[in-house]
Amino acid sequence: MLKCAHVICKVSDIKQAVIDFRKLGFSVEWGSNPKKADNALIWFNEGPFIELFEEKSFYYKFNKMISIFCGSAAGNKLRKWYLMKEGWCDVAGEDINNNENIIEDAKANCKQLDDLRKKIQRIDLDTSKVIKGSRRKPNGKIVRYSIFYLSPVEYPFVVSKYDSLQRPRKIVHENGALEIEKIIISVPPKMIKKYMYLFKNDSRIEIRKGNSLAISNVLIKGISCDLNKNLMHGAKINLQEGGL
Repeated sequence: MLKCAHVICKVSDIKQAVIDFRKLGFSVEWGSNPKKADNALIWFNEGPFIELFEEKSFYYKFNKMISIFCGSAAGNKLRKWYLMKEGWCDVAGEDINNNENIIEDAKANCKQLDDLRKKIQRIDLDTSKVIKGSRRKPNGKIVRYSIFYLSPVEYPFVVSKYDSLQRPRKIVHENGALEIEKIIISVPPKMIKKYMYLFKNDSRIEIRKGNSLAISNVLIKGISCDLNKNLMHGAKINLQEGGL
């Protein structure tokens, strides 16, 4: 049904996070004009990307309004993110059949996403409405997409393909990073069956039973050096089993 589109790392200061992840040897691309951006992207040549994201207080202050217009699943998710500490906070799913190299317009992408939303509702999960979004890249180009959120809030959110193509043609990271190989997620027993169903065909997602939902580790293939955890803003990358 789903594959991982990207994994979100919440940060308290997006500008400092970009500086720090570049120091770690990652190539980091601003999501929009750096002067006012709230996100930045770490792309790989294939597979999911990393989004560094600073959630502004606006989403928390207007949480009830967002819930009214977009659905409580959206309002609750944005509230959850705002209250979380720095580090991995969520995964974005997308249709397992998406091919990002086949470009379709935003209207078609939105329709496909709504069809997927209805399929997910059939497994007894509530969702928000499909919400249309856009952002202006630093080069001025407009990127359009659609998104919806699941309830309970611990389940992933789901995104459409982008209009237009987002992934750079060639990505080189100084630290040797090639791609996200595995995202390890701890899931409470009562949610594990549906979580596994959502991602049953995505080999990059590894689900383990846990007391609460958490992204416990992201394994990135190709990194050729030790990463300074003090620069990771709470993200756990290539953590050795049993490590802190």
